[in-house]
Amino acid sequence: MKLEKGKYIYSFENNFIKRARALKRSKERENRGEFIAEGIRVITEGLSSGFFPCYVLYCDNVEEVNGGRELLTELKFKGIPCYKVEKKLFTRTAATEKPQGVLGVYKIPSMSINDIPWNDPELFLLIADNVSDPGNLGTIIRTAFSCGCTSIVCTKGSVDAYNPKVIRSTAGMIFKIPVLENVESGLIIEYLHENKLKLVAADLQGEKMYFEADLNGKIALAVGNESRGLSKDIYKSADERARIPITEKSESLNVSIAAGIFLSEVLRQRYMRKKR
Repeated sequence: MKLEKGKYIYSFENNFIKRARALKRSKERENRGEFIAEGIRVITEGLSSGFFPCYVLYCDNVEEVNGGRELLTELKFKGIPCYKVEKKLFTRTAATEKPQGVLGVYKIPSMSINDIPWNDPELFLLIADNVSDPGNLGTIIRTAFSCGCTSIVCTKGSVDAYNPKVIRSTAGMIFKIPVLENVESGLIIEYLHENKLKLVAADLQGEKMYFEADLNGKIALAVGNESRGLSKDIYKSADERARIPITEKSESLNVSIAAGIFLSEVLRQRYMRKKR
């Protein structure tokens, strides 16, 4: 596409700009099957995981950030179309308030429930049940990858996993762990039963402490909505409900913090088992 003034894209009417700006809206991401990812670290993590953007928009800012020039060089070397954008236009196109100067447009990975490796004897799923805050879901995805989770299942009603705020909060880990969206709770429960996965629910009123639950083998760990907790279907279907001890003065923990504690315990138990 011809660039304005032969050097920069500077018009909102440019098709690359319009396409990227549209993807800040959930409906457009769903219709187009695309999303945007911003920042040097996020795009670098994508490249290292084999996720190449359809195209990249950048402005002069990127060369001022550590690793920015090297990233642009790598993108161009791999044959990814890179278009320079006038600085103010780039800022208004990006989803972040203070963008680093580089943005990629990506295809949303195609995944179905049958793509989960159900026969894996160490299968470890995390179910994000109606998690609504983008920052929380992004942090959960990032932590789940770090703790060896196999896949993440987001039930219907959860925030869009490819929301720009979610992507940013994952720090690029969205490219490293499969995320399945809009799954009916009844369907995931059916698959858990058929494939003999133990369902452990993080619950404030759980019968056990989180460190007393057996988190080895094939398991699914479920965390719920920030204010309402777990849905009735997931709660009733749990094989075990476990809680995190907190003081009487506190009502609850942030869901991403709670998920992190449980995820870390899964990793600890599996590590200790292997040492025996």
